[in-house]
This record gives sequence, structure tokens and C-alpha cells, in this order.
Amino acid sequence: VFAYGQTGSGKTYSMEGDTGRGGADEAGCIPRAVHTLFDELNSMKGNRYNVTASHMEVYLEQPYDLLATEAPGKWKSGSHMKNKLKIVENRLKEESESEEEDAEEEVVKVRTGGVEVIGLSEVVVKKPSDVFKI
Repeated sequence: VFAYGQTGSGKTYSMEGDTGRGGADEAGCIPRAVHTLFDELNSMKGNRYNVTASHMEVYLEQPYDLLATEAPGKWKSGSHMKNKLKIVENRLKEESESEEEDAEEEVVKVRTGGVEVIGLSEVVVKKPSDVFKI
């Protein structure tokens, strides 16, 4: 989920909603998307899945990891500014087509599409409340 705009234009409110009031009617884009994602995943019985969450900001055209810490589990204001990230588009991924060890391997380069943020922290989440804790 991505928000862009000037300072004070309502990005945080649009993304988070009014967390003080609670309730689905006051939820922003992120809580709604997270609940919809987990509702959909939980409705698919018999399937296994892994969900990870990240949190970043782009400030003065530089991306920063908002989950970066100096010590695991201990966030310190400003610590995320030390870990500069790199955004890349359509990164190539190499895959081998051969399953046999002795056979000549043919390496295929596959475009994964989209955008990747190199070095961005990911946290495994099992339920919506895990997302809101980070």
C-alpha cells in the first residue's frame, strides 16, 4: 500500500484511519487491506501460505527502512535513517531448467516484474494483529 503527498495532506489518516475510535467504519486502507488479505487466505482451506510485512518511507527521494533497528526488537527514533535502501525495477532472476546434477545446466533469466527494494526488512506475520504490532 503506497501513499504519496505533501506533509499534512492526510496520508496517515487515509492509510491508518481513526485508530482511537476503532471499528471497521473508521479503518483506513491498510487495516482494510490486511483484514481482506487474511480473510481470503483463511477461506482457502488446504493451502499453505507465508505472509511478510515491511514498512518504509521515501523522504527526499531516498527510501528508508522503518523497521531497521540498532538492536533487534528495539526501535530507536532516527535509526532507520542509517539504513539507506535501493529501489530496482524488473530484477532478473536466474533459474536452472535442468534437474539432473550431471546434465549441462541451461540457465534461464526470468523477469520477475514489478519493483524490488533491496535491503528492506521483512517480518513474518500470521494474523492481522501481528501486522498492527509492527
